[in-house]
Amino acid sequence: MTQKQFPPINLDQAKALTTRWRTYYADLLRAYKNWNNKEQIDINVTPNDKDVFRGFTIPLHDLKKIVEAAENHNNKKKNKDNQIDAVRGYLAMDKPIDKDTPGLVHILLLPVAKRIDITHVSQDDENGTETQESAIYDFSAPCPDVCDTSSPLYSEPL
Repeated sequence: MTQKQFPPINLDQAKALTTRWRTYYADLLRAYKNWNNKEQIDINVTPNDKDVFRGFTIPLHDLKKIVEAAENHNNKKKNKDNQIDAVRGYLAMDKPIDKDTPGLVHILLLPVAKRIDITHVSQDDENGTETQESAIYDFSAPCPDVCDTSSPLYSEPL
């Protein structure tokens, strides 16, 4: 089966997609912040608010590590029928910080072979002994904390 290809998209498409996401997330955040059984409160959250989650900064070094783990896995003869051919991302979240602040959003990346998550990969230690190592990478540098606030994808001009 051929892996679906995802070519780059143009800036206008990217702006439309990120604007749609910010609007959706702002609606969720507004509902979260306004939910209270004891009192009626109304907190307005807009798509350009600083609390609206926008994306992740993933260091190139970390991307290289996941590619290296996949290549090491694929180079082992025992894995010839179970080649890693993709990476999957899962959104995750810490426990809420307090009643008004949701937890930090994470993106967890892990290798995929034939549409199946690979949670562990084999590594050889210095003695040549094979050990199992987690293949789940936690990239927890979310926007807006680590972001280019001048990016046209960050917010709509006011």
